[in-house]
Amino acid sequence: NRGIIILLSPTVYLYSSINVTNPINMKGVTNRTVLTSSLATGTCVNISTPQQCKFNDMTFAHSVARTGGETILIYNALFQNARTTFENVVISSPYNGINGKNINSLKLINCYFTSYVNNAVMIENEVINDSGDHYFTACTWDAGIEANSVAIRQVNSGGLKLNSNKFLAGAYHYLAVFNQTGTIQPFDTSVLTVTGNSFENCTVAAMAFNAVNSTTFKY
Repeated sequence: NRGIIILLSPTVYLYSSINVTNPINMKGVTNRTVLTSSLATGTCVNISTPQQCKFNDMTFAHSVARTGGETILIYNALFQNARTTFENVVISSPYNGINGKNINSLKLINCYFTSYVNNAVMIENEVINDSGDHYFTACTWDAGIEANSVAIRQVNSGGLKLNSNKFLAGAYHYLAVFNQTGTIQPFDTSVLTVTGNSFENCTVAAMAFNAVNSTTFKY
């Protein structure tokens, strides 16, 4: 299944939730294509296909204040998603923005995350801890008034490259929490590469490394 291409016009689309079970390539028109969910909690866009999906030139927004759940959840308990890409995408006022729970090679390119309540991006990989090769470049994270929020929370995941991003406000800009609980591969071997980023005005730490179980950190 090679998936389909969905072309969206520059307008506001109202929806409650979307289930993505096959690969798609969804294209909007700059950020004038706005997908607005009516859910206050739960998952707005659920991506369960293991195949690559692409989202370009659109905004994910909410018509009510989010009190829980993910705007975009990438998860299939049996099959790992690979190479899903978000480019020129805005995620506005989520509780959790993107949550990758079984994924490798997630790419975020020139995206904008704003006013996230809890986490803008989470990489959990609760099935295979060491899956990684994620690449986030030229993105902006701006927590706004959400002083307790986290821009990137990495839990049980492999390599991550942060290149030429901008981080503003919030509690943490990058927070690692390694707990070694993978159901297939219960250990972490994360490699973090940080190049040419800007970190400003966090309330706790720009970067923090924590662990639930016994963990060795090397640099």
